[in-house]
Amino acid sequence: KLTLGTSDESETGKLIIDGTTANVSSTRLVDNKDKATFVLGKNATLQNAKSNQWGAALINRGTGVAKLYGSIKNNECTGAGGAILQHGTGTTTIYEGNYTNNKATRKAAGTTTASYGGFLRVDAGTVEIKGGTFSDNQTVGLGGLLWLDADATVVLSGGTYENNTAA
Repeated sequence: KLTLGTSDESETGKLIIDGTTANVSSTRLVDNKDKATFVLGKNATLQNAKSNQWGAALINRGTGVAKLYGSIKNNECTGAGGAILQHGTGTTTIYEGNYTNNKATRKAAGTTTASYGGFLRVDAGTVEIKGGTFSDNQTVGLGGLLWLDADATVVLSGGTYENNTAA
């Protein structure tokens, strides 16, 4: 289990992981895989990551579990899921936090393939959104906030959603 920040309940201290890196296909801030649990505490932020694949800030794959209470902002990918990709049979749960200004932009020049899910792409597994603020996420394809594939489940039971756009 990896917990970033003090805990899911504490607001003391501050942890920022800043991904000011080159646009490389394997770049993402957190890659959570198979039976692992990742917790982003209230006082933690994942920001400024770039990837030319999917989920610049976080990919939760296989049977992984991700629990999010903090902030994810200013991330960009040229694939799908500007900030997060949920991939596999695992679960991502968003309890609270701020998720802003994440982008999924068009793939390489000269292609007709658009990107999907400005903040989140769920190609399999389950995502539960229980709270949080989601604003100014965008894509040049479909799903300014999120994109669901055929094997995906998303449950929305809370949260505030503003200015999430698809062009």
